[in-house]
Amino acid sequence: MNKERQQPVKVATWSQLTDRRPHGVRVAEVDLVVVRHDDRVSVLEGRCPHRAGKLVGGRIDGELLICPFHGWDFHCGSGVSAGVEGESIHRFDAWVESDAVWVDADAVRHWRSVTPQAFADDEILGPDDDEPT
Repeated sequence: MNKERQQPVKVATWSQLTDRRPHGVRVAEVDLVVVRHDDRVSVLEGRCPHRAGKLVGGRIDGELLICPFHGWDFHCGSGVSAGVEGESIHRFDAWVESDAVWVDADAVRHWRSVTPQAFADDEILGPDDDEPT
């Protein structure tokens, strides 16, 4: 295991992930979205920067994760938006080992400490809020 991976935490079972379907998980009080695409996996920040909508309700179009609320898109491999210049979501280092998808919880905590949440919890779009697009 890589020495940079200080606190590995399992976020999904590889064999149970449906290809190209976002899977939500919470690590260190941060919403993440896990996406399996063919033999690759991405673990991304789970909130859209537009209105902090939960991306787990989104869909995959090619290599893009589409926000279910207002259609913002993010490349699964990089987190960079193809349609909204200058916008992105964070992509966390993830790996598959023994049929499990792992991320480093310390890396998630560190990211949160330097990237404060832009919206209060009661302002975040979720399943009962705006109608998805």
